[in-house]
Amino acid sequence: MTIALEVVKQVYQRFAEGNLEGFLQLCSEDIEWVVNVPSTLEKCRAFQGIAGVCQFLDLLSNSWEFKS
Repeated sequence: MTIALEVVKQVYQRFAEGNLEGFLQLCSEDIEWVVNVPSTLEKCRAFQGIAGVCQFLDLLSNSWEFKS
């Protein structure tokens, strides 16, 4: 359990740092990234594999403005 918790902490840390490449290194090749609601939005669906996660992150970065 400790290992899983450490991975989750690293995921959040890498996101906070804007280290998306580092985040992707933590992902399994067969990851399924699911965004559930609202289902009417393009980005709200299941994304398969690391390429799918990259597609989701591209959609996100092109539609939302992030501030630190």
